[in-house]
Order: sequence, then C-alpha cells, then structure tokens
Amino acid sequence: MRLHSLSVSAFGPFAGTERVDFDELNDAGLFLLTGPTGAGKSSLLDAVCFALYGTVPGARGVKTLKSQHAPADARPEVVLDVTVQSRRFLIRRSPEWTRPKKRGTGLALEKASASITETTGGVEHFLSARAAEVGLLVHDLMGMSAGQFVQVALLPQGEFQTFLRASSQERHDVLQQLFGTDRFARIEDWVHERSRRLKGEAAVGESAVQRILDTVADRAATHVPDALSGEALPVAAAEGEVLPWLGATLCAARTDAGLARGAHDVARADLTSARLRLEVGTRQAEQRLRRVAADRTLAALAESEPTALAARAALEGHQRATRCLPVLELHARAQLNRERAADDRDAAVRALAGA
Repeated sequence: MRLHSLSVSAFGPFAGTERVDFDELNDAGLFLLTGPTGAGKSSLLDAVCFALYGTVPGARGVKTLKSQHAPADARPEVVLDVTVQSRRFLIRRSPEWTRPKKRGTGLALEKASASITETTGGVEHFLSARAAEVGLLVHDLMGMSAGQFVQVALLPQGEFQTFLRASSQERHDVLQQLFGTDRFARIEDWVHERSRRLKGEAAVGESAVQRILDTVADRAATHVPDALSGEALPVAAAEGEVLPWLGATLCAARTDAGLARGAHDVARADLTSARLRLEVGTRQAEQRLRRVAADRTLAALAESEPTALAARAALEGHQRATRCLPVLELHARAQLNRERAADDRDAAVRALAGA
C-alpha cells in the first residue's frame, strides 16, 4: 500500500480542511510523523484507517468523529488517494453526523456514506457509492480485516501490548494474511500429507519385508536376527543389512538343499533296490509254498494209490457197462416184442381152432 494524499474536513480535532501530501514525503523513503501531544498525529492515522475501513482504532465509535470545533453544518469527510496492489484509488468517506434542519429548528441525521473511484491511465472510473461494497472491495485489496490492519499498521497508543499478548494463533493469522504466508502453509500441509503417505507406504513395505524375512527363515529352518525384526528393521534396511543376511541364508539353504537332494537320490536308489529284492523274495516264497503243497499232494497220492487203482477199475467197468446199456435195452425191448408176437400168434391159432 502506498499513500499519495490525505484530506480531512471537520474530522476529529481538525475544524477546517487539512491536506497531507504523502508523495513529497515518500520521495525521502522513510519519514517520521512527529508533534506535541494533541497535535493530531493519531487523528491523521485514524483518518487513514477510517477512509479504508470506515472505522477507527481504539474504543471510540464512528458517531463522534465530527470535529466539535467545526461549524454545525460542516460536513465531516475524509478523502484518501492510495495505491493498493498496483491500482490507484480515491476513497471518500463521511461518518454519521447531525446537522441543523434546513427548515425549522432541530437537528437532522446524516447517514454514513462512502464512495470509491479508480484511476487508470489518468482516467477516473467510478466503482461504487455503497459503503458495504466499498468495504468489501478494500478488504479484498488489502488482504486483511480492519482489526488486523489496526493490529499490524496502526496500533493505538498504549495498546501495543494487546498484540503482544494475543494468542499464537491470532498473531499467526494476522502475520500470515499480512505477508501472504499461506503458500508456506500449503507447502507445509503438502509436506505433512506426503510424509503421512510415505509413512504409510513405508509401513506397508516394512510389513512386506518382514513377511519375506519370516518366510525365508521358516523355509531355511532358522530364525530372523533381532537386528532385522520389529523397530530395528527400518534402520537395518536403510543400512543395507537385510540383503546380505538374505543372501547368506539363501546360499546356506541352497547348499543344504543340494546335500538333501543327493541323500534323497541315494535313498531312492536304495528303495528301488529294496523293492526289487522284495519282489524276488516274494516270488521265491510263493514258489516254496507251491512246492510244499505239491509235495504234500504227491505224498497223499502215494498213500491212496491202491484205492485209486480199485476205483479206476470199477470206473472202467462202469464205463464199459454204460456203453453196453443201450444194447441191453434194445435186447430187452426185442425180447418183449417177441413175447408179444408169440402171444398174438397163440391167440390167432386158438381163434382159428374154434372156428
């Protein structure tokens, strides 16, 4: 913000119109506003604050800003020519005041008013004549509220300790808005968020590494060293102690696996040989059993040979008789037929004889 000029009329201790040209003072770079007590130094700063925000520092209200030394019909007004954010504005403000009625007796109330005009390339552009709109525009341009502006730029006499005694958060908000440190707050938030996300990813990675170490140790029939477990794992991983242990463990496991594979091959060969011997022995045992059974059968046959011979003779006789049986049956039938024929002949003879 850069002040160019300030004009006050019937404002505070100034009964008439007073004008301060800040451009002449700004050429010196740094200037000091001095004067005896009651000379109006604070009133000029009050006028700047009133022009910008429509209020003044301290406990005084805006209804008592009209100079008591000015004529009753003199209009109190503050005109500020100021540059904010490379834009030049002319701001006019009048506080609420009373004047004599134009007709009759008594006093009439004049409401507070404000207007703002922007100068661009030497041409004035009227922006607003509504106090609320002027206040919002100035607030956006200044980037701070009236209370913050008073705390930072126009601390009233005797109230500097108020700012010093303010809470850390209140001072933080004022200074952040004043110096635009919100970008650093955004960076800080980004760092915190990224730190939180990386911490989560690191936790997931740590869990995965711990799980791999436990699996390798379990498969290798060993245990994970304490230096590679729990809270010591991140430090050990950062110092490169995890991979050497894994390499040594895997190398030992490969060696043990090679030895076990050789022993397995020998055991498999022994098993195959044993199976062959078992099969040969089983066959030999079966053959021995069959030979014993055959010997027993032969012995039994030798003991029963006479009976077998008699039975064989009887069987042969039976077989011969069986072969003769059809002939005997034919003979029997022929004999029966012959006897019947003889009977028939005798009957015929008797019949002829009787005739």
